[in-house]
Amino acid sequence: MNKYLKIALGAASVVLFTGCHSTKSITKNTINDRSIVVIYDNDVHCAYEGYSKFAGLRDAIAASDTAWVATASSGDYIQGGFAGAVSDGNYIIDMMKSVGYDAVTLGNHEFDYTIDHLAKLLNNLGAPVTSVNFTELGSKKPVYKAYVMKQMGNKKVAFIGALTPGTLQTESAAFFTGGKQTHDTNNATAIEMIQKAANDARSEGADYVILLSHLGEIETVHTKVTSHAVVAATRGINAVLDAHSHSAIPQLWLKNADGEDVVLMQTGTQFANIGKLVIDKNGRCSTELIKTEDVTVTSAKVQATQDSIAKLLLEKEQQIIGHTSFPLSIENSEGDTRAIRHEETNLGDFVTDAYRYVGKTEIALCNAGSIRKPMPSGDISYRSVVDVHPYTNNICIAEVKGQTLVDALEMASATTPAAFGGFLQASGLRYTIDTTIPSTLKYDNATSTITLSGERRIKNVQVERADANGNITWEDIDPARTYTVTATDYVLYLGNETGVLRQSKIITDKMFLYSEALIKYLSEKLDGKIPDIYRNPQGRITVLK
Repeated sequence: MNKYLKIALGAASVVLFTGCHSTKSITKNTINDRSIVVIYDNDVHCAYEGYSKFAGLRDAIAASDTAWVATASSGDYIQGGFAGAVSDGNYIIDMMKSVGYDAVTLGNHEFDYTIDHLAKLLNNLGAPVTSVNFTELGSKKPVYKAYVMKQMGNKKVAFIGALTPGTLQTESAAFFTGGKQTHDTNNATAIEMIQKAANDARSEGADYVILLSHLGEIETVHTKVTSHAVVAATRGINAVLDAHSHSAIPQLWLKNADGEDVVLMQTGTQFANIGKLVIDKNGRCSTELIKTEDVTVTSAKVQATQDSIAKLLLEKEQQIIGHTSFPLSIENSEGDTRAIRHEETNLGDFVTDAYRYVGKTEIALCNAGSIRKPMPSGDISYRSVVDVHPYTNNICIAEVKGQTLVDALEMASATTPAAFGGFLQASGLRYTIDTTIPSTLKYDNATSTITLSGERRIKNVQVERADANGNITWEDIDPARTYTVTATDYVLYLGNETGVLRQSKIITDKMFLYSEALIKYLSEKLDGKIPDIYRNPQGRITVLK
């Protein structure tokens, strides 16, 4: 037997004797005496190179003639990478259509391109979509199916999709038109809706019920509806294929409302792993993660689609989207190539202005370590923008207290004039760093707060104000006031360099890739031409030496 068939099927014969039993009596049918295998992904975030192996693994299991096999996705596939950003999600949908999914649910990032555009993408997907708690406002009927039923041998398997209710806040732009809410994620009744779907699926004859959970295991400021909370409050669900929190969970057993065992797994993100659920012929479950890099079988059909998209992306990377008559730099006039990590540069000004433009906020911040390469003078291609911002950081909007902003600047400049990746470039904000004052800062990770035993290095923090005629004035920052801030997820809560920002309330989480912010600003606001205002740094950061 092929090594990867052993990987895929091995756990079917060695499993825990707990959980995942159908509520119906189990009778052996020699004609259908096979295991059921579900291969699934979550939080792929545009890592399109993994789909060929995903489909190849599925095909190898199907060819073995020892198991019924299905494929499923627990959401967040169309956003988070270059392939999604430059095609508005279409390239990823093309990849998934080539795979041929049996059940797909929605993640919060499926709403990044608006609900109308999402509908067009899903119409092209060619796979059944389930999202039980995504409804039109005031309706309890899901926009998509409450569950998807699949016949697998002599068994019926129901897949229920659940969307994190926090999507209503984190992707709020998609849920409101002209200031009026049009759709809902039903935070208060989401668990009740999941239970009803499970009951209805059982009534229709489902032998097994699998929850495609884009919920994650972590409570947020927007919702307490987690995968763990759902299991604890429901009955009749056999397995949870989880998502959203990017955790790698090979197998976790949880108790449901009847005290019965329910298995949960999650694959991480960006096809680091492929998830495998096995339900053996006796109704027993096992789950495991298969490292995608270890899979050698591929689908020729999906690989052909992948190669075609890779070619399109290469052409897209070379496409000219703008022009600059001077370089946007990470170095200073003395040739210090790490200057952006301890002082203002014109590229830092451009990047933060782009953030502020897309976020429509008062202030924008960018950690210098995320700005990797300069933008040379001449034509600007997609590739040159991605070279500036090559990672998978995402743009977010937060509400931040004035004092928290000052504390973040203090953390970011603690080592100045030594280079530091957490050094903050800014838009809508200007400040002074007095490097003659030694830093006495101490950061408490448990509380996300700082203490100082000496004088602050950060001075004269001011916020930009513009009147109706566009005239700019500056006012001292108000420590007690709340300001709107655009920054990346890394700056606001993933990284530790400015950890005090974790105190802030996230209003919109992970709008899109941070490189896309630069593209939008350049093409929409600047009409493809970098203006002379960016020829030199604009005096936002003063460093006293």
